[in-house]
Amino acid sequence: MFVSVAAVSRMPGPRTFCLGGIIHHQAVRIMVDSDSSHSFLKTKLATQLQGIVPLSVPIVVQVANGARLQCSAHCPATAWSVQEFTFSTDFKILDVFSYDAILGIDWLSQFSPMHIH
Repeated sequence: MFVSVAAVSRMPGPRTFCLGGIIHHQAVRIMVDSDSSHSFLKTKLATQLQGIVPLSVPIVVQVANGARLQCSAHCPATAWSVQEFTFSTDFKILDVFSYDAILGIDWLSQFSPMHIH
């Protein structure tokens, strides 16, 4: 697994865009990031949700700047929405983001091909 530098910094990258959304009746900032391999949820937000599942073996997540982070839990099938559209996503839990959630290439590939206007 890997996460982009844009996902852990406050500056969006050239292959990202940001959305305002809702998770568990709470307004959240979401970064869509095609340079991150998976979708991640900030620990502080995840602790407010039900259904956190510990991983049997922690996973190392490589940051593009060379740092290594450890992921030890995930939130499967987490409901979230943007505008009037609702989604269900499996999020890995990490506490390193300026954003509440990162939607990686795993999420993007579920809806490919995409048409952007």
